[in-house]
Amino acid sequence: MPQGIDITVNRTHRGTIEINDEFDRLMCNRTAEGFYIGLPAKVNLRATTEHVGWHMVRNLRGELYMRHRTDSPIEVGLVQNPGFYIGTPECSTATSLVWIGSPQSLALVEKLRDGRSADFQLWLHGEWCALVEYGASSSRIPTEPTAFHGCAEISYPIEVWTYMLRELHMAENVFVEIPLSIAPPSPWDEVWQALIEARDAFERGGSTGWKGCVTAVRLALERWQGIEKEDMGPGWTSPSRNDRSQRTKRQRLDNLRWHLLQIAHLGAHSAAQDWSRDDALLLLSTLSSLLAERKP
Repeated sequence: MPQGIDITVNRTHRGTIEINDEFDRLMCNRTAEGFYIGLPAKVNLRATTEHVGWHMVRNLRGELYMRHRTDSPIEVGLVQNPGFYIGTPECSTATSLVWIGSPQSLALVEKLRDGRSADFQLWLHGEWCALVEYGASSSRIPTEPTAFHGCAEISYPIEVWTYMLRELHMAENVFVEIPLSIAPPSPWDEVWQALIEARDAFERGGSTGWKGCVTAVRLALERWQGIEKEDMGPGWTSPSRNDRSQRTKRQRLDNLRWHLLQIAHLGAHSAAQDWSRDDALLLLSTLSSLLAERKP
């Protein structure tokens, strides 16, 4: 249902900014740094008994929030519309509020959405002013603007949101945010130190950076193994040291793929409540990384 944000100036109602979430599609496009999404809106200007001339709304901008469980809403982006809208004495103009964001912000939205509809809270700000005739040419100039603001709740259905992701061609790219403790207790702090080293090496990039990342990951896993040994379950026998040393990189990746399949097998033979978003994220991100490395 469309949500209206009142344009009230000196206790006088001048119109509404209507935020519409009942569209079947959202206007969107990729950019060099991320994306833009157009949130459908409508500017409705209404005259009053003491003001029947020209008036204008401009400089619409706002903050977009999502709720995270019971915590305070988290800001996920900024929206803007630099245009201006004139009424005399009434008008209704369809427009959109443009959200320009990065893949990281969209990854955060997907984490907070958690498979549900995309529910946002929008705090919108704008300026209203009257237009008065000036000079013999009957040109109009704006009066000093008056600021207004308001809040609207927006809910885009799952089908609309996921179709928009496909239109952005971001459904083929898996952006994940994996929350990790900032200061884990000892001895896990040694694992985290290696993890940070791997991250820093990855950010440096290049052949030495990639090698440094892999080496630091190995160190993190060895530190983890020192804290708790893997429980491989019944029937599993560790290959000999000689057999392990002869395995190629491709064969080791195939081992990882095989074990991933064994985890996924459980999905068809267990209850839905046995699986969490973290489980799905682990399988999806690992599969995506394996395919990216394979480059079929």
